[in-house]
Amino acid sequence: MRVVTYSLFGRNEKYLIGAIENARSVKDIYPGWVARFYVSASVPEAVCDRLKELGADVVRVEGEDQYRNTLWRFKAFSDPGVEYAISRDCDSRLTRREAEAVDAWIKSRRKFHIMRDHPWHQSLILAGMCGAVGGAVDFDRLWLAAGEDCYGVDQNVLATLIYPMVQKDSLIHDSFLRYEMDSLKFPGQRMNGEFVGEVVDENGATDVTHRAALQAVESSALLRTGLTVKTRAAALLKTIKRKLAE
Repeated sequence: MRVVTYSLFGRNEKYLIGAIENARSVKDIYPGWVARFYVSASVPEAVCDRLKELGADVVRVEGEDQYRNTLWRFKAFSDPGVEYAISRDCDSRLTRREAEAVDAWIKSRRKFHIMRDHPWHQSLILAGMCGAVGGAVDFDRLWLAAGEDCYGVDQNVLATLIYPMVQKDSLIHDSFLRYEMDSLKFPGQRMNGEFVGEVVDENGATDVTHRAALQAVESSALLRTGLTVKTRAAALLKTIKRKLAE
């Protein structure tokens, strides 16, 4: 089984509607894959029913709504019945750009997949832009290592626990910072200014500031490979601030 895995909790329409939209599109973007949602009791039953109607797996998880719930989606990484699992955010949308990158990862036969597709994608592993072969991650160990509940707890534990373990067996697509010497550009061309992991609200709108920042960097000369990661990051941020102030 190949799974697109999500955490879903609370009643924020941005995430509830996003979950439904992603469940609807998974068959088109990822033929043969199944969307799986790990959901809390706070998610309306009508939403769960709609997800099931669209062919998604809905897994109820006990517990209060908290930031640590974002880790639930990584349960699929430990599922022995899963061949490949990719973790995504409910407030983003599945795209063909990411699907091409995932296809390249599967063909590489590496255990882990990492994507960064925007100048502000500066985490070692973005929680909604990664993937793993089944059994590559021990969820119980991940959960225990998460520590104190806080915003960004998912990416913190991915950076401190998972990244050191998987870096050498990962295929990494990185459009800008390229922390790793062997990271690759995304296959294919960027379409209409979109980027993987772009946040979309409940009305289908994206953040114009994020797209402006992307355009500012792509139109500059900062993508040459001669710069160090630290210098490139500082230059990218400086360019973004200048362009957004114009």
